[in-house]
Amino acid sequence: MVLRVWNVMRVQPSFNSKMSVAEKICIFVLLLRGVYCGEFSISLPEKIEALSGSCVIINCTFETNQLFGKALTEGSATVLWLKDGSDINKHQVFNSRDPKPNYFEGEMTGKLHEKNCTTVFYNVSSNYNGKYYFRIMTSEGKKYTYHVNFSINVIESPHKPTVQLSAEQKEVQDQEEVLEGSSVSLRCSAETLCSSPPPALTWSSTPRIPLSESSRLQELILISELNFTATHHQHGVTFTCTITYQLQDENKTAQNNITLHVQYSPKNTSVSVSPVGSVLKGSSVTLTCSSDANPAVLNYTWSREIEGQLKQMQTGDTLTFNRTDLKHRGWYHCTAQNQHGSQNSSVMLDIQYAPKISSSSSCTRTDVTVCFCEADGNPCPELEWHLSGRPVINSSNTFISEERLSSTGLRSSITLHQSLTNTSTLQCISKNTHGTARKLLQLPPFHVQFADCQQTTVSLLIILALILVLYALTVGLGLYKMRQLSTKLKAQNEAAGTYASLQLSAPVTEYETLNIKRGCPHKPTVQLYVEQDQEEVMEGSSVSLRCSAESLCSSPPPTLTWSSTPRIPLSDSSRLQELILISDLNFTATHHQHGVTFTCTITYQLQDKNKTAQDSITLHVQYSPKNTSVSVFPSSSVLEGSSVTLTCSSDANSAVVSYTWSRESEGQLKQLQTGDTLTFNRTNLKHRGWYHCTAQNQHGSHNSSVMLDIQYSPKNTSVSVFPSSSVMEGSSVTLTCSSDANPAVLSYT
Repeated sequence: MVLRVWNVMRVQPSFNSKMSVAEKICIFVLLLRGVYCGEFSISLPEKIEALSGSCVIINCTFETNQLFGKALTEGSATVLWLKDGSDINKHQVFNSRDPKPNYFEGEMTGKLHEKNCTTVFYNVSSNYNGKYYFRIMTSEGKKYTYHVNFSINVIESPHKPTVQLSAEQKEVQDQEEVLEGSSVSLRCSAETLCSSPPPALTWSSTPRIPLSESSRLQELILISELNFTATHHQHGVTFTCTITYQLQDENKTAQNNITLHVQYSPKNTSVSVSPVGSVLKGSSVTLTCSSDANPAVLNYTWSREIEGQLKQMQTGDTLTFNRTDLKHRGWYHCTAQNQHGSQNSSVMLDIQYAPKISSSSSCTRTDVTVCFCEADGNPCPELEWHLSGRPVINSSNTFISEERLSSTGLRSSITLHQSLTNTSTLQCISKNTHGTARKLLQLPPFHVQFADCQQTTVSLLIILALILVLYALTVGLGLYKMRQLSTKLKAQNEAAGTYASLQLSAPVTEYETLNIKRGCPHKPTVQLYVEQDQEEVMEGSSVSLRCSAESLCSSPPPTLTWSSTPRIPLSDSSRLQELILISDLNFTATHHQHGVTFTCTITYQLQDKNKTAQDSITLHVQYSPKNTSVSVFPSSSVLEGSSVTLTCSSDANSAVVSYTWSRESEGQLKQLQTGDTLTFNRTNLKHRGWYHCTAQNQHGSHNSSVMLDIQYSPKNTSVSVFPSSSVMEGSSVTLTCSSDANPAVLSYT
């Protein structure tokens, strides 16, 4: 029986007087044919992809005419799938009621009485490639083949997933860069193919860093996301997303990756000195500055600390002195800068030299002989005394004392109680690693002539008389001046050395005293301002330090300057406001400024000397954990069966509230315990892996990771024979020995 299918639109005809009889008959015949032989339709995908070794789902729904539908029941209908043709004898590959060994393995999952013909094929292979037709039969002998077909395409490997990078909710194209501190999202997505168990998406990174991901299934699209804040540690890290299908005989995977490019300000700035260590005076030395930055450092700026101030020297990554001398000794600072910020590093240049003995070294003699010797050298020298060629040490007749004058200077005194002859000699010898200096000291004669003593006494009396006369003149002149001033001026001068000038109009009798206070100027006032609603200084908040002082009369006017301990770069702004001198420091608080003491100094430049006063304040910054690190004792490579302790430490203010340990297991972090240490008393192979410590306080958290490597002797040693353990005489055979060990087996014997 051959049925012809007509595509008929369901239109309710409107019979009116204008329609001819012939037209009405045609419409009636068409509608009648639709009832008996039309209305057969099927909904199928045009193309289905299937992974070799897995399954394929054919989503299928169909319609029949009314007569066929009445005969269609769940228990009486049979579904056939025909491949590459509609001949049931040649092309049948699936029969829902009569499976045969050469048919495809599968099952009907749809319910036929609901017109659902969804079918699943299992253990798909390349033989499944082709076009498929659906045929349905009833127990009453009704049958119909749908000539709408679809195709199955079998692939040997799954398609690569798609990886997308977004920063601040905007998609970033490949090779584009993100800024440090921005919110980054990596999304991996893949269309799921039929598989049992379902496929899974996993993330990995090179170099390896801790990852925290979230996955979901959305309309047959498997999605996994990584969300984090970009840091310079992630620059150049390649993130790989892998989709895995667990099949019966093997796993099949596909992966895609993206490399993250992060722009950041200079980090890990350091200064190296060549040659390494201390430098001998007169030799050449080169200071080299290096820093990690993206984009690369635009310029390196060198400065030197002179009298508490930084003086800029030059730019460039190296600073060379071809012939060093003592003036080159001191602290040198290098500042690395790119368009995102700057960072500096410092080094102390130590110029070493052989000792020198001061020309002021000498001897005096009364009833005993006292000599002193001063020497300067770097490293600080040693001093020895030699009397008539023999070394001298402390004894009943000799007393030697030493006093360190500076980091490079030393003074030694020797007192000789013994009698000396005219031929006695005293020598001072100074030594360090770079040389030796000697000085022969002149010993004064022991006897003093009486005439000389008398002459000296007369000279002293004359000098004393002159001093008394000068003192009397000075006191008299001072009293005279004070009397004059008391009738003209009444002033109060708070800073000695300054002056005041007044035009007086009152009677002379009302100004009888001149009140001058000698001493130092008043201390300035230092105040700290933070953002509103903050009782403490939080990292990242805007901070203002204000120094204010009443300005007294002075020429030139007084100045306010800032300094810090430990020393950090400062940028201030000063102004005069209604005779109040004000200087402000404005900056964003960071953990580097915690514990820094800021000092404000007011300076009056007077004729004979400068007079100063100062006030200070110590900044206390609250911040989340920083510089978290994990140390392993005895080491991160541990012999199986031994004990190992992991210790976590971090810098935070307020102190770390909790340390949490977790372990990476199958791509997921599994929490282990809390506390700053994690101990395994007896290690085994299951302890091998990545361990993560998270330090946390009320302001945030920071983590660090370490790889624990468990080493062990060879295990599971086995021998395999190829081609088999039964070998014909004269044939070739290979015996292969294999073993599991860490580190790898060194030799097989």
